[in-house]
Amino acid sequence: MAAHAVNQLSIPKDWKRASASLKKKWYLQYYFHDPNFIEQYPRGKFCQVKGGVNLLKTVEERRDAIRMVQDEVIRSLTIDGYNPTLGKIITPVLTETDISGSTPFIRALRAARQTLHVGKHTKRDLEDVINGVEKPAMKLRLSSLPISMVTRKQIRLILNDCGNTAHKFNKFRTNLMILFSELFEMEATENDPLSKIKKRKTIKRCG
Repeated sequence: MAAHAVNQLSIPKDWKRASASLKKKWYLQYYFHDPNFIEQYPRGKFCQVKGGVNLLKTVEERRDAIRMVQDEVIRSLTIDGYNPTLGKIITPVLTETDISGSTPFIRALRAARQTLHVGKHTKRDLEDVINGVEKPAMKLRLSSLPISMVTRKQIRLILNDCGNTAHKFNKFRTNLMILFSELFEMEATENDPLSKIKKRKTIKRCG
């Protein structure tokens, strides 16, 4: 049985309102249930996250910050596989049958990498590219987007962010093409967002 978080709450309850109190402490709390620790934590392990929100002085700033904290907590638990009971990330070993069109973007890329039959060097390159893609994907709020809904425009925005040179842009493009080709074979997506994104021309030095 998989571990999971339950009862995630935003505090105070009226945090979305313009009249929310700044005198109260703002934080997220939830119980993380891990079947392997049912005797130690029968209700689940209680977790509380503040993320520096209470240092902010206006309601609007705190509301924006609490949303970011909430997104980060959800991503950490559902995509990264963070287990608060163990205090570390547990990377699931995914198989082809675990992946579908609703699998989140970054998780789907990692699953495709796991199922590819390629050499260690290529596996390492693919992992580096996925890690590089994850940051701009989070910034664009795309990391949790179902893989079947990822568009060429979104991939282009990510490539523009992480490919600050023609060589790097092309490297990311090539490796993402490998991953999306695998996802297409796995029937996780019918979309091919890379095929019409052109390679960038590199400048050849004479010497």
